[in-house]
Amino acid sequence: MLQSFIEDINCEYPKLGKVAIYKMFCSLKGKHKFLDSNILLQHSQVFRAFFI
Repeated sequence: MLQSFIEDINCEYPKLGKVAIYKMFCSLKGKHKFLDSNILLQHSQVFRAFFI
């Protein structure tokens, strides 16, 4: 799940780098006890909005 999330974001934003994406993922994980694909999907949209 994490790997595909990072790959998806990395494909769209190669300049961002996987480490930065992973750090954001970790900060999200701190906010949610359970990260599921729905939460990741919501946040991937947030990330896209943030980086555009």
